[in-house]
Amino acid sequence: MKKKSGFLKGLLVCIGAALGLVVVKLMLLSLTVGGVFLLLFSACSEHPNPHSRREAAAYLQEAYPGEEIVVSKRWTSNVSKYGSEDGGRVWDCYYKDMPDVTFQVISFRRTGGPIPVWGYDITDNASRSFWEYYVEQYQTTAGRLDAWTDDYRLKMEFSAMEEVYPAAEQLQAFCDWYKAKPHAPEFPSPECILADMALGIRPLENRFVYLEPTEGKTMADCMIESCAALLKDFYTFYDIPSLDFTAEELESYAAARWKDAQGILTQSDGERVPNVIMDGIGLMPNGGSALPYTVISYGGLYELLTRLGCEPDGSPSYYTVAGMDGSLYEFSYDPVEIANGTPCCPVRRDGRQLPCKHLDRVDCPPVLSLRSEIFQAVTGLTAAAE
Repeated sequence: MKKKSGFLKGLLVCIGAALGLVVVKLMLLSLTVGGVFLLLFSACSEHPNPHSRREAAAYLQEAYPGEEIVVSKRWTSNVSKYGSEDGGRVWDCYYKDMPDVTFQVISFRRTGGPIPVWGYDITDNASRSFWEYYVEQYQTTAGRLDAWTDDYRLKMEFSAMEEVYPAAEQLQAFCDWYKAKPHAPEFPSPECILADMALGIRPLENRFVYLEPTEGKTMADCMIESCAALLKDFYTFYDIPSLDFTAEELESYAAARWKDAQGILTQSDGERVPNVIMDGIGLMPNGGSALPYTVISYGGLYELLTRLGCEPDGSPSYYTVAGMDGSLYEFSYDPVEIANGTPCCPVRRDGRQLPCKHLDRVDCPPVLSLRSEIFQAVTGLTAAAE
């Protein structure tokens, strides 16, 4: 019995020693992992504390070399976007030659990243402050910008060239005035947005444009040219007339804009149709630029059917046509309301309205995908990528 008792004691001692060794290894592993994390965090925390006034002044000297900028002696607490103080600091600043216009240098707490990050970064809002100051001063003392809205970028919505011309004149006058002002930051690219059109603009590839004049062009020239292109895209894609452009102008634009379609069109007997049959007909990407991933408007389909010899009866905005499947199809740009109140331009087959295929949740524009069953049934064509 004594030998058994001694053996058990020895066994327990060995087990205890082994467990102790495991515990020690786990502790060492925990310390190692913790050390690695500390190294990672320290690497991402070059400035673990809020910046000082001296550091704020040094930041400004580097950001705006050669400028004399005064930094207030007192700072206020920075408030994060969540509405709470983050431990950061804010100093009011001004150029020595323009003390009436103040801006801020902000030391703010950093967050986010693939791993938790702490520490402080520094930035300023001089560009925005001076932009807002000069926009207000211009409208108070020098000129008008009532064709535009401002959110640190001038924006203008339009549906016709008659809205573009006066807005372009205002923009050019302000641009010329602004560039001559001291400490004016870089002019943020104005934005022109197509809106309030007779048909849906969501299928369009380009619904807005940022104005960035190239060398030799004024801001007004760039705006007029860019806005005209957006409108021509709209009218030539839907194949409808415009009060802004002649039929010849639209035809010439369409010929240059819509060509060299990528993909394969085949008839039901397997014979390939040359892609040049699509030249001048608007196709918009809907998941890709190749033929099966594009959409065509009812007006564009009217032109294609005409070229195929299908003799649609009517005009691009309303017509009927005998499909290759033997059914009679009706296409119209006149919208109707479907069950959920959404305006829609549905296709009718043999007098019966077909279910709407929404491209989005806002509207149901009068377009068809080139890989849709309706397109294939009407034209007898199948679209495929190369």
